[in-house]
Parts: sequence; C-alpha cells; structure tokens
Amino acid sequence: MLANEYGYQVSRRRAESWVGERLRHSRKVYLRLALLGTALLASLLAVVILTAASAWPFGTTAAIIISAVGLVLGGFFGLGGWLAYANDAALVRIAAAHPFQAWPCQLERTADGKRLILLLAPDGQVARELESSVPEEIWLRMRDGRGALWIAGDLRMDCLVATPGAEHVWRAKGRPYGASSGAGRSGGGLRAVEDELLRAVAGETFGRLLGG
Repeated sequence: MLANEYGYQVSRRRAESWVGERLRHSRKVYLRLALLGTALLASLLAVVILTAASAWPFGTTAAIIISAVGLVLGGFFGLGGWLAYANDAALVRIAAAHPFQAWPCQLERTADGKRLILLLAPDGQVARELESSVPEEIWLRMRDGRGALWIAGDLRMDCLVATPGAEHVWRAKGRPYGASSGAGRSGGGLRAVEDELLRAVAGETFGRLLGG
C-alpha cells in the first residue's frame, strides 16, 4: 500500500467502521426516492397509453397536468435517486474492502474546471492524482487547498474520500498515468505547508483520534 511506503498512517479497521452505517442509511433514502420517481414516470406512461386508447375519462387538461407532474418529478427523483443509490452502493463496497489511508493533499482545478485531489509524497511531489467532485464546503474550508484527507480504495480506480474523522464522505477516481495536470510539482512543495500536516498523517492519526 502506497501510504505505508511513505510512512503515512493506515487504519487497522476497514473504512466501513466509520462510514458503513451512514452509507447504508443513505442508500435506503435514495432507493425510496428512486422508487417514487419510477412510480411517477409509470403514472405518466399509463396516462399517455389511456389517452392514446381514448380510455382516459378525466379530460385533456387533467391528462396534461398529470403527465407534466409525472415527467418533471419522476425524472428528477427517478434519475437522481438511482444515480445517488448507485454511487452509495459503490462507496459501501469500497468501505467494506479497504482501510483508510491518511494523506497530505492539495486541491487543484484543471483548465476545463475539473477538481483534483493531489496526494503528496513527503518531498512535496505528487504521488497520485484523483478526479473528484470535492464538496464545495470542503473546497472552501481547506486553506490554500492544502490539508489532510482520508482515502480508502485502490488509488488507480474508484476511491472513497473523507475528511479526518469521516464527517464528510464522497467519491473520487484515480487519473491514469499520462493524464497528469502538472500541478503541485515544484520541488519541496510540501515544505511550504505547516509541519503539523505531515506529522498528522505520519503520526498516530487513527490510533490517537479514533482508536484504530
């Protein structure tokens, strides 16, 4: 594991110890929304079929209103719910299979607006790059875009990212080699960051704060 090679902390427990219950509850909520949206779309389809078959008894205006509501709300809850449900399902799988790694990170934005999480080696060079829709709250909170984050998963593929303590959790994906943004590669970049950041990820982060 790359974090071990750099002397960064890796939790003894799987990431699900911190986020599993929360993600499972979130999945249930999104599933309900997805089913509601699907039911609304089904009602839209039923109205269209009945109207086409001249079997709709409540008039054209009612058909238009029900169809419009079914299309708008059904599309919103259905599509959004199923996408969120699938995202949480992926996070649950990652959390169940991997421990958390503590990493010093730098947040950057590419020219086309994508947000990146740069995982920094002890010499300040970028060890890995992750594409991620970093929550706006976290993006603004990390001063100068630098701080410690917890990462679970294979750094080449889908990962689960969390703030220390796993208060906030989201998804990221490893960028392939050759797709580097070139950001954060000035030699000794990490030396400009407070020593506390490096001590946090190389010290007793998990043991001291969360008991392993």
